[in-house]
Amino acid sequence: MSILEEFHENEIVNRIKEIQDNYYSKNKKNTIFKNKQKLDCANAVCNAIPIDFLISQTIYIIPNTDKIFLDYTIFKLFANTDNFNQIIDNIFVTIKKCVESFSTFEIYINLDSFTVSALERYKVVIKDFINKCISSNTRYSENIINLYICNVPKTFDAIIKTMKPFIEKQVYEKIKLYDDSTSKQTIAEFHSYRDSLTS
Repeated sequence: MSILEEFHENEIVNRIKEIQDNYYSKNKKNTIFKNKQKLDCANAVCNAIPIDFLISQTIYIIPNTDKIFLDYTIFKLFANTDNFNQIIDNIFVTIKKCVESFSTFEIYINLDSFTVSALERYKVVIKDFINKCISSNTRYSENIINLYICNVPKTFDAIIKTMKPFIEKQVYEKIKLYDDSTSKQTIAEFHSYRDSLTS
């Protein structure tokens, strides 16, 4: 049975939850130092499910469009310091493919459950991605049409204030926030594309 068949019909989240439950049954949940434990748990997920498959469920191009979807709700389940560079490289390649095909791209990010502590956990990924774009002399800040945030966190003002110094002004001005209804509709549509790839 292939990994795609095993996780048919979006079973990936349920499988990851089983792995997490198993991890926490062996490692009591911390009340302090939670970030490190969450990263350790994410590593356990990667030991059970191939990283390439996890990434393919996290970031993908909507077929025949310049739209890229990035799903934080999947990302947070496996991203850890051991695979940050691989994730960054994949995001970079995904954008590059889109730009090569369409000259432009739009990114839709599902930030459901993203918090200030999550920002602390993953800030290095964002900074390293930006640095990779700069060092590679990309023109992604010009190629991007808009960056849509779905499921805007309640703490978004604090999050964006922390990130603003690292985001180019040209990109910052293209950030658009979707309301709950539009977020739900957009994510359902994009998940249907992802699920069709595994059917």
